Amino acid sequence: MSISFYTASVAAYQQVLDGLAEIMNKGAAFAEEQNMALDDVVQKRMQEDMMPFHFQIVSVCHHSWGAMQGMQAGEFSPPSFALDKSYAQLQELVKQAQ
Repeated sequence: MSISFYTASVAAYQQVLDGLAEIMNKGAAFAEEQNMALDDVVQKRMQEDMMPFHFQIVSVCHHSWGAMQGMQAGEFSPPSFALDKSYAQLQELVKQAQ
């Protein structure tokens, strides 16, 4: 029995992106309740030796949606990891990737 790359990957990518979108929505709600500046979260590191939150979100989107685009185009290259997006822009990136 054979299985396509699409069947093996897209469902997993979708599940990860949907979960990430929900986590980011909950994070935004929590920040609002606590009067935290969401854009401060963008530069935070979960652990000292990890890249910032911004990098983590861009990576998830790039290694799912970006992988599909790379397969269609026949080439895959790293995204820009410039820390230039706000929390809302990162949420929009996830939404586009979904």
